[in-house]
Amino acid sequence: MPTTVQGFAKLGVAVVLHLLLQFLFQWVLLTQCGAGRETDLFFGTFAIPQFVLLVLSSSLTMVLIPYFSALSLEQRRAETWSYLQWMGLAFGGLALLMALTSSLWLGWLLPGFSGTDQSAAQQLLTIQLATMVFSAVLAVQWAFHSAEGNFVRIETTGILAHGLALLVMWFLLPDEGVVVAAWISLARAILQNVLLLPGIGRYQSAQSSPALQANWRKWRPLIAGNLYVKTDTLVDRALSSTALTGDLTLLNLAQQLYNMGNTVMSKVLVNTLLPKLSQLSAESHQQAFRQVFMRRWWVLTLASVGVYLGLLLLGKPMLEWFFAVKSMRAEDIARLWWLLVLLGGLWIGGLLGSLTSSAFYAVGDTQTPTWMTVVLYTLYVPLKFWAFYRWGMEGLAISISGYYLLSVGIQLLLLYRKGLAPAWMIRR
Repeated sequence: MPTTVQGFAKLGVAVVLHLLLQFLFQWVLLTQCGAGRETDLFFGTFAIPQFVLLVLSSSLTMVLIPYFSALSLEQRRAETWSYLQWMGLAFGGLALLMALTSSLWLGWLLPGFSGTDQSAAQQLLTIQLATMVFSAVLAVQWAFHSAEGNFVRIETTGILAHGLALLVMWFLLPDEGVVVAAWISLARAILQNVLLLPGIGRYQSAQSSPALQANWRKWRPLIAGNLYVKTDTLVDRALSSTALTGDLTLLNLAQQLYNMGNTVMSKVLVNTLLPKLSQLSAESHQQAFRQVFMRRWWVLTLASVGVYLGLLLLGKPMLEWFFAVKSMRAEDIARLWWLLVLLGGLWIGGLLGSLTSSAFYAVGDTQTPTWMTVVLYTLYVPLKFWAFYRWGMEGLAISISGYYLLSVGIQLLLLYRKGLAPAWMIRR
C-alpha cells in the first residue's frame, strides 16, 4: 500500500484516470443520445442491480479487507477462492430469480414507465442483472488486492477494461442505442475479473470454515441495515421517473459525478487507511488511532469544501464546455449544474462519512453505524417524499444533501463516545 507522497500520487493518478474513463462512458451515452426517455430507461433499470450490489457486495468488502489483511498470503488466496465461488453462486441465483419475476415488480418500482417503455426496461434489466453478478465477484477480488496493498493494480485493470469499453461504445452506440451500452458494461465487468484473477494464484475449491461463519455474523447487520437504507437509490429513481423527461438522467448524472469524486478520494485517502486503522485497533493503540483519524479528517474536509466552492464559481461554464455537443441541450446543462449545487451535502457528507464509517469497521463494529443509519433513514424517507411533492426535483436534491450531512455528524458523535474521535471535534 502507498506510504509515501510518491505512492499516493501514483495511486491518485490511476484512480483519477479510471474514474475519468467511467465518466466518459456516461458522457458518450448522454452526448450521443441526449437526456431523454431512452437514457431514463437505462439509468432507471441500472438502479435495481446497483441496489443489490450496494446492499451485499459493498458490505462484504468492508468486512473482508480487515479480515484478509490479517492472513498470510496462502490463507488469503484460499479464502478468496472460496468467497469468489460462494458469491458467484449466490448472485447468479439472485439474478436469475429477479430476471424471471421482473414483470411482477418492475412497474411498481419505476411507475413513470409504461407500455413499450416497460418492455424496453425489462430487456435492459436482464443484461444489467448479469453485470451485477460479475461486479459482485469483482468486489471479492478488490478486497483481496486491497489487503495485499495492490491498489494501483486494481485501478490499472479498471483503466484497461473501461478504455476498451469506451472505444467500442464510441463506434457502436450511434447505430445500436442504449442496449449496446448495457452489453458493453457486462463485457467490461467480465474483462476486469479476468485481468485480476491471476493475482490470487491457482484455482482452489470452495471451503466452509469457522472464519467464514464469523465473517457472516459481522456481515449480517450490514446486510440487514443496507437492505433497508439502500432503498434510497430506488426511491430516487421511482420519484424522478414521474418527473419531466430527462430529469431521472440528470439527477443520476449529478449523483454519479459526486460519487465518482467520492470514489477517487475514498480509494486514495480512506481505503488505504483502513488496514492501518485496523492494525492500530488490534494493538489497542487508541491514541494513535485518534491521531491518524484526525489528520485524515482534516485533509478530506479541506478537499471536499474546496471542490464545492470551485463548483459554485466555475462549475457552470465547465459543464457548458464539456457537455455542449450533439444531443445535450443548454437548458439540460443549466439544470445539471443547479442539481449539483443543491446536492453539495452528498459530496461533503458522503466523503467524510466514508471515513467515519471506516473507523467503525476498523474496530470490527458493524452494528453501530448500521442501527444509526436505519433510525435516521426511517425519519428521512417521509421528508424526502414531502420535499419532492412540494418542490419537485429541487426538493429531492436538498433532502438528499441534508441526509448525508446529518448522518456524518451523528457518526462523529458516536465515534467520540467510543473514544475513537478527539473530543475537540465534538465540542466545536
